[in-house]
Amino acid sequence: MKLYPLSDSFVAISFLGFVWAVLFTNAGKLSPTWGTTMIIFFAILVIASLATIRAAAERSAN
Repeated sequence: MKLYPLSDSFVAISFLGFVWAVLFTNAGKLSPTWGTTMIIFFAILVIASLATIRAAAERSAN
């Protein structure tokens, strides 16, 4: 499977969104249902960005 690198802003937003969702859920400012949904959503974005970073690193190493 060929992976294309994602933009830097995508990576930053995915990390910041994940941290935001965790903090707001733990603080009680976000309901547990919405908090879990947002955490899962941003975790998927983080995994996608890490996969493309790894693929780009392997491509540049060869």
